[in-house]
Amino acid sequence: MLRKVSIVLTCACLMSAANALAQTTAIAVSPSVVVPGAAATAVVAGPPGFFFAILGSSTNAGFSYGGVALRVGSDLQILATGTLDGSGAATIAIVAPFTGTSLDRFYLQAVTSPSSTYLPLTASLNAIIRNGDLVSQLQGPPGPQGPEGASGATGPSGPQGPAGGAGPQGAQGPAGSPGPIGSVGPTGVGLQGPAGAQGASGPVGAVGPTGPAGSAGANGSSVAVTGTLPTGNANCPTGGISLRDGAGANYFLCNGQNGAPAAGRADGPCFLHDERYVDCGNGTTHDTVTGLIWLNQAGCLGSDRWAWGSDRVALLASGQCGLTDGSSPGDWRLPTKDEWLATTAQAVVFGCTTNGIHGPPSLTNNLGYNNGGGHHACMSGGDPSSFTGVASSIYWSSSAY
Repeated sequence: MLRKVSIVLTCACLMSAANALAQTTAIAVSPSVVVPGAAATAVVAGPPGFFFAILGSSTNAGFSYGGVALRVGSDLQILATGTLDGSGAATIAIVAPFTGTSLDRFYLQAVTSPSSTYLPLTASLNAIIRNGDLVSQLQGPPGPQGPEGASGATGPSGPQGPAGGAGPQGAQGPAGSPGPIGSVGPTGVGLQGPAGAQGASGPVGAVGPTGPAGSAGANGSSVAVTGTLPTGNANCPTGGISLRDGAGANYFLCNGQNGAPAAGRADGPCFLHDERYVDCGNGTTHDTVTGLIWLNQAGCLGSDRWAWGSDRVALLASGQCGLTDGSSPGDWRLPTKDEWLATTAQAVVFGCTTNGIHGPPSLTNNLGYNNGGGHHACMSGGDPSSFTGVASSIYWSSSAY
């Protein structure tokens, strides 16, 4: 339940209270990122014995009290009140309203006062609690690993070493035993008898010792890195290094190709410091207050009837209207009435309306607040805006009025 701050005029003239107000009021929160429904611990510091209150809001500007411009918006909630202890501190458990919403951050501010009416008061700087569900979804899964790059060329072989010298000849084996003497032929003039059979060979002699080993052959020539090759090089389209051997021959070692990115999923939201509207560089802008992602080119689809306009928005996809976000038909829609009201609420407070002090369109600049230098917070004030082609006219919503 939202609680409004009751405004009561009073006069605080005590010198001791004025001196105490000069002390710093501060608030710190831990952890700064929580899942919906989880509590964070807020520690308030200020003058001992002073009344304190912790304020919460989905925006960080737009509301003031007692002449002090606070860093919360008109939807502020009073989350806790009490009295600082003797050390000037108080510790409170805070549950940010993330459950069931697309809110990605919740702003906290502490105020202290010597009076229960909080007049006069001092205010701290903002502390921010982030929605852990949205923070954990900023990065998609990694794509598959690319193929391995080709191996470099093998260096040339070194020349063969000389052959080793021949070992000494082994000792001759012993002679075989003589064969038997043939029989004597008959006496007379008859033919000579046949020769006797040859005796068996003697055994083979033992093998001589191995000769000494020959000297080792010379090493092959080495290669050295001579430079790096950028992407798009004629020898290595994906980049790599160049090599040269001792004979002056050049070789190239190229990088492998990256794997293809994951497909079929539109880019998620993007964030930048404390800006409200962040240009994601892909034709979209992320509103960090409402959590909505908008088309940068507001006038790309032109003017049309409600039904036809809804159909044209439903067919919008990456490659149209400057989009490179990977979105597909069906990813886009018209905002609801409540989303329009939440988007323009802060601009209305700053007077960015037809009857306001700064005029339409009812959008703030990227910062979402007055940055000084003679400019104001409205989109028409001159500070940067991610949107182009915004008309000071009527825009459709998806809600029935």
